Amino acid sequence: MPSQKCLENVNSLPPPANVWCGDDICAAVQQTVDRHCELNGYRPDDPWIIFAGNPPTQCACCCSCYGQDTPIEAQPGVFVKVQDIRTGDTILAAGKGLVWQPAQVAFASGMQTAQPAYSVLNVIYRFDRNDVRVLQVTDDTLFLMTTGLLKSAEVLVPGDRLRRADGGEAEIIGPVTKTLAVGVYSIEMGPFDGVNLDGHLLNSYGVVTADLSVQRVHSRGDLRNIDVIDQIVLEMDTPVAGTEEYLTRNRPTKTFLEEAKAAGIRLDPTALEPPRPLVTVPPEAKGFFHPEQAERIRATVPLFSSTNTFRITVAQKMIDLARPRHDDVVMLIDWNNSLPGAYAWTQLRQRYVVVTGGLLRIKALTEAGLALVLTHVLAYHEGAACVGEADHTAINDLRRIWPPSLFPMMCERAVEEIRSIFRHVDETAARENPEDRCERPSLDCRMKAYVAAMGMQPVPDCALPPHDERDDGSPRRS
Repeated sequence: MPSQKCLENVNSLPPPANVWCGDDICAAVQQTVDRHCELNGYRPDDPWIIFAGNPPTQCACCCSCYGQDTPIEAQPGVFVKVQDIRTGDTILAAGKGLVWQPAQVAFASGMQTAQPAYSVLNVIYRFDRNDVRVLQVTDDTLFLMTTGLLKSAEVLVPGDRLRRADGGEAEIIGPVTKTLAVGVYSIEMGPFDGVNLDGHLLNSYGVVTADLSVQRVHSRGDLRNIDVIDQIVLEMDTPVAGTEEYLTRNRPTKTFLEEAKAAGIRLDPTALEPPRPLVTVPPEAKGFFHPEQAERIRATVPLFSSTNTFRITVAQKMIDLARPRHDDVVMLIDWNNSLPGAYAWTQLRQRYVVVTGGLLRIKALTEAGLALVLTHVLAYHEGAACVGEADHTAINDLRRIWPPSLFPMMCERAVEEIRSIFRHVDETAARENPEDRCERPSLDCRMKAYVAAMGMQPVPDCALPPHDERDDGSPRRS
């Protein structure tokens, strides 16, 4: 059963691969998929296209989720690191009554890298008076609360009380923060019917969490029984860990920081502050959108959650394709910048390109559209002076990214994706600036520039300065 995040990512793939392969197929190949995800730098819930069935057809499974070294109780008082648990092993499991019994692991899998690469959450809790602990888990890991309900890690807040495996209480003492881990792992204890938690609760470093079978039902949006799940988890406007709203509401206290330090828990100071753009884009930078247009798009276009990082994987692949021709350009992804955009500038003779998280999270944008945006901003480093000329050059440069057999399809897809995004800009913001149509042509003119380049025609006049304003340094028309 895939998570909702996994399904969103699968659905964003180009047809015909935008179909979930099914539980049986994905379960059978999960360990192999996870191995390929690990080798290729993919993250949990990133989709992996495979060929399945007879005849083979395209479909997708997802990378598989505890952080590295999470202790799981295997025998009374004996804890095993989660990465050391294998399918068929016996560990302790329980239901809400916390009667711990030996149970066989139905499925165990995971991914690991040499350096921290997987986004997880630090959940810091006071287990006992002088015993402060931390668990590193994925955002949809479910904790059993003292209320008897499950609550996901991403919405835990200071003061929340976790149920200990011995029946006692543990308290969340600070904000849940993001970090990177070298591995993530999954444990399933068998099918979950959506109601009965017997055999699906585990002792994770002294507190009770649900196995992946329960987590998957929750992640795909089907765990809505308020006798099982906390209502806060179901509310769409609940702030989630790592976001600006969450960290603004849940500031770390001095006591929390002192307790964490005394327990030997290292926290990245930047993870305790609301996320801010990582890169300062200078005012003179050339952008794919005008600021007014970008604000309108951010307010109206359907977006993936900032916790869904699959688009980082996609963007990195596109940058890898563009880099051979632009090895003198530093290309960066600023996931923290929520304003949709891509920018190019030169500073101290070094050329830069930045793609924002706000752009990558647009649901309508696939690798096709992203490649077009990337070639647009790179065009400024090739000499394009006007926005429309950069659009025109971008189409031509797509021919260098995609082989001839793929270019027609990817080019058409890219233009349609950009057209669909432009539709979210109101009529006023979509108009040209008659005093500077080089810097701000109409969005309709930009589409004409794309079509002209696709037909090997020159840059349309609407994308260039008036004839009497052009000089020898004006944009090229062929």
